[in-house]
Formats: sequence, C-alpha cells, structure tokens
Amino acid sequence: MLLSAVCDFFFLCYLSFWCEVLEEVNTTQKYLQTVGLTLEKCIVKLQGLKAFLADQHSEIVEKAICYATKCKEMDISMERRGRVKLRKTMPGGKAKDAGLTLPEEMKRAMFECLDRFHHELDICSQAIEKIFLMFAVIQPNSLVVATEKDIRKLYSKID
Repeated sequence: MLLSAVCDFFFLCYLSFWCEVLEEVNTTQKYLQTVGLTLEKCIVKLQGLKAFLADQHSEIVEKAICYATKCKEMDISMERRGRVKLRKTMPGGKAKDAGLTLPEEMKRAMFECLDRFHHELDICSQAIEKIFLMFAVIQPNSLVVATEKDIRKLYSKID
C-alpha cells in the first residue's frame, strides 16, 4: 500500500518540488533564529528568499517534472489514478485542466503553489517591514549616525 503511494508520478513530482523549496526555506528560518539578529537583516534575508522564489520559479518546477518523468524508467505509470476533480474557471466554462497532459497539469499546480507561497511571504515581509519602520528610530544605525533631523523624520513615520 505505501509502496504504491510512493511509486506515483504526483508523489515524486511534489517530493522533488518541495525538497527544493523547503531547503531554501530551512536555510532562511535557521538564519532568522540567529541570536542578536537585527530586524534589518531579517528583512534582507526574507527579500533574498523572495528573490530566490521569483528567479528560480521555472527552474524549480522544471527540475521536479524532470525528476518525476523518470517514472517511465522505473515502470511507474504516469496516468491519472482514480477520478480527478476538475475545477472550472466559470460556470459553464471549460475546466482549467481540460486538455492538459499530466506533466502540464503538474506544472500548472506547482506554479500556483509557488505563487501562493510567494504571496504569503509578501504578507509576512510587509508585517516585518512595518515593525521595522515603527522601531527604525531606535535601530543602531539611526542612533549612531543619524542627525536629530533624521531621527525626527523617522519618528514622524510612526502611525
């Protein structure tokens, strides 16, 4: 039972896909746990993760599909198992997945996952940036090199 679940195109595709994405996420989250890390460095690291996801968007998906297409070599079926529910774009409209091959369907689904992940990361980043702006006036750089005028300007940005 477990072997049949693991020997599946969908499983192998997502295994490769999430391995690539979560490896980068793991590196970022470990860095964010560094003792004494400033908010500014947190923002930079999150921007780096967002840049990675944006730059490697297609490569991540292509690697996952390429990895999973080895199914043929291992005698694993690349056919859809069971009944696949197709989502419709509009009532009476064609389904999103209509006419797509299995690899094309997987690409579309993985791109949607990456887009959603990137969107959630944007929300997180914006929250941290807002906190950073609130406390910018007491950041080490502000206190050491900023003039009184600069500090007043930073203080006025606080909502």
